[in-house]
Amino acid sequence: MLRFRFHGTARERDHLATPADHRRAQLPARVIQLSARGHSQRQIKQKLNVSLGLVNKLVRQA
Repeated sequence: MLRFRFHGTARERDHLATPADHRRAQLPARVIQLSARGHSQRQIKQKLNVSLGLVNKLVRQA
């Protein structure tokens, strides 16, 4: 038997989002925050476990 819980109205994509999707959405703000605190791009890369190219791109876009 299927049991569904009502979680409000939103786009289907929002209901199916995973925790990884939420972390990915917060990544640009986190990169900028660490950069503003004086961390190098290599330190940010290691801390957030992302590529150096992605960190570089996000810093340049800010």
